[in-house]
Amino acid sequence: MRKALSVMLLVFLASMVGTITVNRSAGAVGVPQDLQALTTIVQNGFTAVQNALRGIQDSLNSLSAVGDSSVRFTPPVASVTNSGRYVCFVVNVANASRTVRAQLIDGLDGTVLSDTSDVSLAPGHTYNTSEIGIASSVYCKFTVVGGSRTDIRGTLGFRPSGSPTEQLSVPAE
Repeated sequence: MRKALSVMLLVFLASMVGTITVNRSAGAVGVPQDLQALTTIVQNGFTAVQNALRGIQDSLNSLSAVGDSSVRFTPPVASVTNSGRYVCFVVNVANASRTVRAQLIDGLDGTVLSDTSDVSLAPGHTYNTSEIGIASSVYCKFTVVGGSRTDIRGTLGFRPSGSPTEQLSVPAE
């Protein structure tokens, strides 16, 4: 991107110098003609920069898939024991109710191990899905139906058997 902007600036400056030189060598005398030529060059340069920025913005927009704007994922976590419970927690942080879905997914083959289906959550409320005794890599997928990923927060938690609290909590991105 820096290289493209540097090339545009160089072309702009070269065309400005070239136009003023042509005007002077053609016998154009006086400041008003030079200022008019410079004004035209500057306007053309701004137009070129605006077009280039639009192209860059279009390229950046294409990097984010529209369908992913309602989804959050946790990083995968490797299972260290078969005795415990993995839990996907989701909370609605929006000011209105949202329909959400939480899925616990096997990181090795993509199998959905546990699924809440679509659940309506009031603002500030939570919901979870969990699975006992899995021996693989797991992650959580959180989806907002008809909303944005910014409407929710989610975590993947692990609670060993016999423990009253989670020993691990990984936030969704």
